[in-house]
Amino acid sequence: MVERSTVRIRRLSNDRIEEARFGRWLNNAKVRLVEMECTIGEQMRARVVGLHVLAIQDTSELNYQAHAGRTRGLGTVGNGRDAGLFVHPVLAVEAESGACLGLVGAQVYARHETAAKHRRALPIESKESMRWLEGAQTAKHYLDTARHVTVVADRESDIYEEWERLPEAGFDLLTRACRDRALAGGGYLYAWSDALAVAERFTLDLPERPGKRSARTATLELRYGAVAVKRPRNGTHPGAAPALALRMVDVREVDAPAGEDPVHWRLLTTHQVEDTAKALEIVLWYRRRWTIEIDQT
Repeated sequence: MVERSTVRIRRLSNDRIEEARFGRWLNNAKVRLVEMECTIGEQMRARVVGLHVLAIQDTSELNYQAHAGRTRGLGTVGNGRDAGLFVHPVLAVEAESGACLGLVGAQVYARHETAAKHRRALPIESKESMRWLEGAQTAKHYLDTARHVTVVADRESDIYEEWERLPEAGFDLLTRACRDRALAGGGYLYAWSDALAVAERFTLDLPERPGKRSARTATLELRYGAVAVKRPRNGTHPGAAPALALRMVDVREVDAPAGEDPVHWRLLTTHQVEDTAKALEIVLWYRRRWTIEIDQT
């Protein structure tokens, strides 16, 4: 797969005989995802010794509607109609250089039920979003030889239980804020971040995102500060901490081109952010998240 930059069996195979062998291997009941995960995890342990590793996680859907009639075990994908699966990988990236170290683990699952009517009131263990906590726990288990691990994710991973349960010495979280959380001292997160003083102005080359953003050199303002977020009223275990101390790094574009949505990242983290240099480092680590978005096939 590495040599040929593909995961398609036909392209991996030298001939039809080898293609058939790959197919028989994958169809063998003794070939199990959990054993593959254990093997790659153990290999990763030796690779990350002494490094600061970014454990980047994300979710993608695999749409198999065109093959639904001859494929077993499928559920529905995001549109609620087409057949397919979801895959939730955790990718290890070296924090300083951005070098991709490899896969730490992956959850593959099918969605067979629609969202519960009172989903927000359910405990996290009963929600599909539990995958974010499980992915981070996988990283904690297999990256235990690293000097430091920072779990990096986008907005879906802004989950109170993650912030409370997972951080420990040498293991931090960095996630883009998803919701305007109530604060322990009163008020709400977004208004609080808007009022922060600008600590730095800097420029950043933004790549094109077809249909979403043109390539440009953006001028950005940096703000940061310490904040205490309150426990949500719905779904969170009543024994959970009533408030959690986090740091926010706020990055927003000024003078965006006409017709373009300005970049605005509200980044929550358990890292200590005491000065501008550290805040800029948090921005760099979050930018590494795009490594998991790159199509490697």
